[in-house]
Amino acid sequence: MSLDDLREFDALQFLPTAPSVRRAVSEGRIRQVDVQDGVKDLGVALSIGSALRADYIVLSSVQSYTKKDNPPSVELILSGKMYEVASNISPTTGEPVSEPKVFRAFGVSGASTGRAKFQGGKTS
Repeated sequence: MSLDDLREFDALQFLPTAPSVRRAVSEGRIRQVDVQDGVKDLGVALSIGSALRADYIVLSSVQSYTKKDNPPSVELILSGKMYEVASNISPTTGEPVSEPKVFRAFGVSGASTGRAKFQGGKTS
């Protein structure tokens, strides 16, 4: 379920500690407050994607989370939507369009394996 494991493209999570995000904040292209607690707003995500020159952004959420103790494992159901950045940013204003269009919607499920060595409880 990790986007970084796919060879077709590079994935970047909009975290304050990501080098590209830190650089964009220091250059004033994005606001630190927009990435401080995680990006949950589609308009903000599109603006950040535009500032970072991303082709697409993905917003997803965990629909179901089940932790098992013996053997230690986690099962997840994740859903989300993918948006093309360029087609959802106004060419005249540079702002997100009022009704962004979904490029692709998805839902995936998966479970950790013994090799994943899951430890700990639920994370946000």
